[in-house]
Amino acid sequence: GTGLLAIPILATSASYALAEVFGWREGLSKKFRQARPFYLTIMVSIALGVGMNLLGLPAFNMLIVAAVLNGLLAPLMLWYIIRLADRSDVVGEHRSPPAVRLGGWLTFGLMTIAGAIVLLNFVKGSG
Repeated sequence: GTGLLAIPILATSASYALAEVFGWREGLSKKFRQARPFYLTIMVSIALGVGMNLLGLPAFNMLIVAAVLNGLLAPLMLWYIIRLADRSDVVGEHRSPPAVRLGGWLTFGLMTIAGAIVLLNFVKGSG
């Protein structure tokens, strides 16, 4: 029951996030024709979830795969965020202080090393 409640919430939150990134009109108060990409994202997300279930893909394993992919992509996102936070043409006078940037780059380095270790172990294990 909880899973059934989570499906539309997760699909809708993903749709809101994509609408924010791409500047789409969004909102459940809008009609389909007013926010077509927003509603299509919800429908595709739900269809993917149902399709994975119909294919018999184990949900727990998919959660692990999602977490690993998130961990591998996180350094790329951190790199981008740290670089943006250091650009005065983007953030104006609110640039990150040097200590915050240093912490960000240290985190980036550690996460990159951790991701490399995961990938190396995967390659060793599958070879």
